[in-house]
Amino acid sequence: MSNNGRHYAGRHSKPRKKSNKGIKIILIIAVVILLAVAAYFCLNFFGISGEKPETQGDVNSAIESTSSEKTPVADNAEITLPEKEVAAIELDNGLTLEKLGSYTGAYVEDGSDIVVSGTAMIIVKNTGSDYIQYAEITVKSGNVEGKFTFSTLFPGETVVILEQNRKEYKAFGDDYTAETANVALFKEAPSLCEGIIKIQPLNGAINVTNVSGADIEDDVIIYYKNYADDMFYGGITYRVRITGGIKDGEIKQIISDHFTSGGSKIVFVTCG
Repeated sequence: MSNNGRHYAGRHSKPRKKSNKGIKIILIIAVVILLAVAAYFCLNFFGISGEKPETQGDVNSAIESTSSEKTPVADNAEITLPEKEVAAIELDNGLTLEKLGSYTGAYVEDGSDIVVSGTAMIIVKNTGSDYIQYAEITVKSGNVEGKFTFSTLFPGETVVILEQNRKEYKAFGDDYTAETANVALFKEAPSLCEGIIKIQPLNGAINVTNVSGADIEDDVIIYYKNYADDMFYGGITYRVRITGGIKDGEIKQIISDHFTSGGSKIVFVTCG
């Protein structure tokens, strides 16, 4: 009986092994197919395949995102203006100081983005025809003096500028004066290098494609600012650089932590 028992088990063990082996092969094939589909989806969805991502829309439209969503600066900012109406102050070079008020949110002027509360801020509009590269504004109220600096403000544009030393708005009174200093102008109106490159805004990154028909030998530098509700937030202008140029038809990506497709505006580009 013991021999028959062993023979019985052995006779039926081989078919079971064949069956298990067949199932394993089917499972392995299924896993390989699933992994291939997943890899294909990721490569094409995130734009990191060997093919060049499609570029569409203008430079300030949100096309797609290759990184986690970032919150635009203005979304968490709160501006409080005084109840008393104060007349705007006309400054040099067509600048107008429209409001002095309080700002709560990310402090962007030094790039730290630390959250501040009740910091003094001014709203300035360029009502003239000068393309302003840099300017300083001093606001005086009694014994209190506030320093505000900004860069890149074109005709018709408005900017919220935060006090350089993070002075509180409550330190200023309703009566104040203002004056400009060290105003620098662009020699000519800056451009976005249209016809030479195409820019694809992403969250935390920017794709740049050379569409000029020839190699770009020099560095490409992109300048941008925080932007929402038809005005800039912060006097600061950020800058990212592509070194070594771009081959004709080539696309390069620049990573930038401060850039968001919905909360940044590219103000100008230099292509060498």
